[in-house]
This record gives sequence, structure tokens and C-alpha cells, in this order.
Amino acid sequence: MVPHDVTWDIRVSGCVAPQAAIALALATSVRPLASRFTRTGSSGYPILCPVHGFHMSGYTSDQLERIKHAVAQAREAMRHARRYEAIVFAQAFIASGGIQIPGQSVTDPMQERVARSVLASLRDQRHASDDATVRREIKRAYEEARWVSAAQSDRVVGFLLQLGPGAVGFPGCRELLGRNHGLGAAVFPKAQIVVLPPECVDYEFIPVLEDEVEQ
Repeated sequence: MVPHDVTWDIRVSGCVAPQAAIALALATSVRPLASRFTRTGSSGYPILCPVHGFHMSGYTSDQLERIKHAVAQAREAMRHARRYEAIVFAQAFIASGGIQIPGQSVTDPMQERVARSVLASLRDQRHASDDATVRREIKRAYEEARWVSAAQSDRVVGFLLQLGPGAVGFPGCRELLGRNHGLGAAVFPKAQIVVLPPECVDYEFIPVLEDEVEQ
């Protein structure tokens, strides 16, 4: 059954989805919605256009801890190897149990399927995927590799979160822009591990230098 709270004329930051197609997608499953209503974000990654009335499940507290632990292990793996590459991050992140599907229990076959897709995409430098979890983990790997590489400089003190059109339409993503961790709004200390809400897949972290910090 199609939810009653869906706004059919959807135009969010350049994302336009026909009424009939959305009705069909919502009436059948979420996957067609994710595969049909995507576009390329500011950093070249496919993103799901925000859809009014569609709410993605968030991570559970246990999932957040697992992801943070895996990120910490993967960051250390890159530093130890002195290779700040998405594929190095992803291999260590996956080995540490970082693959999580928001709000769902993850079985071994599911983890293996996602892991294979992520690693294959990174090796082939392919960013497109119909699977939201695969797209999310590809993006995480690239951003974390850039983060750890830039953080090696003593001049870098944090990272500014910038949202693209595909993320700014989600309240949970916009809320992060108002947070202040002592370096200015939306700037996260470089030692911090940031796990964004699952729907925030169109974003970039920009290095912030010490002399750029708001006083």
C-alpha cells in the first residue's frame, strides 16, 4: 500500500521524480526506489533523491559502536601501511565487522555479499550500485582515506562537513551542520570518528587548518 503522507510532486535540489513511477516503486518495494531515483552527487557518487514520507532506519547503538570500532581499526591499518587508500580502509573495515545495514541484523551471507561488491567496486573504481549499503560503504572508504591522509599534517585540526543536494534534504543530515565541537559549526576534530546517519551519502569532509578555526 502506498503511504498517504508522500508528497507526489517532488523537486528537491534538482531531484525530480515522476508521480506514477514513485507510486509504483513504493507499492512494490524500496529497492526500485533506490535504483531508479538516484543521481550523481557533488563528489561523483550516486545518491538517493530525498523523498517526502520515506524514512530510512537509523543505526542501532550496537551498530554504531561496531562501525566506530571498525573505522578505528581501518584508520590504524592505513597509518601502519602508510597507504591512505580507499581499498586499504575497506579491507580492514570489513575484516573488523564494520558492514552494518541500518536497523537490521546482518547475517554472514549478507556481509559477504556487500563486502565483495564494495571491494570489487573499489578495485575497478566503479561508484555506481543499486545497493544502498554498498554505495554508503564505498563513499565511507573514500572519505576516510582522504581524512586520514590529510590528518597526518600538524596544520590540520579538523574537518568541515559539507552536504551536497542529495543529503541537505534530510533533517538528520542538516542537524549535523549546527553542531560545534569547539572548532566552529560542522567542524569535527581530526581524532574523532564520525558516523553519519545512513541517509547522508552526499557529503564531503574538508580539512580545516589551525589558522582557519573560528575564534
